[in-house]
Amino acid sequence: MTTITAKIQIYTSDNQFESLKVTTNAYRKACNWLSKHIFKTKNLNQANINSLYYADLRNQFALKSQMAQSVMKTVIARYKSAKSNGHDWSLIDFKGVPSHAHQANNVNDYIRNDPCFKTSE
Repeated sequence: MTTITAKIQIYTSDNQFESLKVTTNAYRKACNWLSKHIFKTKNLNQANINSLYYADLRNQFALKSQMAQSVMKTVIARYKSAKSNGHDWSLIDFKGVPSHAHQANNVNDYIRNDPCFKTSE
């Protein structure tokens, strides 16, 4: 099976961007919350984690069903990847926008001005 990865740029209105920012922040916070629980329990069983944390993810972070499932899969995958790469068991942290981005007027300005997000004209 071949995997193709595409880097795309999304153009949004200010309202759409704010909504996207809220969603991605909720997702990141949910990943960090779940990561702390997995770190403590060392439980990587998806079915078990689902029964223990699904409702909390939906309620505490206002995630839709697919987002809650994605959080669980993402966090489990990061721990399994670290384990298979021989890393010691340690807390995995999901980071947000780089701290220097907050020095811009808003994150949207940072993204719009970051060379990584520029397209050739």
